[in-house]
Amino acid sequence: MYLSHKNSMSAKKLSQDLLDLNGWEIEFTTAKKFLNHYSAIIDDYNVNGIGFSKMQYELIRAIVNVLVVSYHLINHLNIRHHDMMRVGFTGYTIDGNTHMAKIPRVYNRILKTDFKPIGGKINMTRELDIAAEKVIQTYIKKFDNLKTAMQFQLCIASEEAIELSKEISKYYRLALTRQNDELGAIRDNIIEELFDTLYCIRYVMICDGISSADINNFARMHIHHIWASHVADKMRSKIK
Repeated sequence: MYLSHKNSMSAKKLSQDLLDLNGWEIEFTTAKKFLNHYSAIIDDYNVNGIGFSKMQYELIRAIVNVLVVSYHLINHLNIRHHDMMRVGFTGYTIDGNTHMAKIPRVYNRILKTDFKPIGGKINMTRELDIAAEKVIQTYIKKFDNLKTAMQFQLCIASEEAIELSKEISKYYRLALTRQNDELGAIRDNIIEELFDTLYCIRYVMICDGISSADINNFARMHIHHIWASHVADKMRSKIK
């Protein structure tokens, strides 16, 4: 969603290597840790850092870590593009209840208009960018204050990361105790919260002036560093 195709493929491969080496239990715990850290960084920035760039590096690092560990969920739970599209744009069902898709709901409830994809065809990244920009502008007008509008959206971004962390905890608990009949519903919840978390990253980027180039430049080095420091040595030791 935010990574280039090359970085996205590298992150997905790194995630699968980590899952294969360490097991999903360890890597889901890592995902929770990074989500909670990301939420804490957002809260800290919200209170102390808006309007300044001193915390930008930490935010970029936290965002990239969340993007990497999101692939733990995507890989292990076999989450497909169409799963995310249903939650984001076409409508989805959880526990037998049908829900309006996230982006049409944003347009309906916040922007007070119907969602109409540009050119009639949905490009997820483009539509998320447009929706986020429109929401920020709507709240600037509502609150008559740029900082308040940004703080409001940053609070939501922080909350969504914590909600995803909670759903990962539920999945972990149920999987460990072999309550497999409930895992399907938790998977659906994880997909929903994963979409919300990834979508809200766009708000964080807007509020701190972080570009896609900033994310990708850091991701390229960071993914290589993680692979070299956490994967390569273990793979070599297994070969020996």
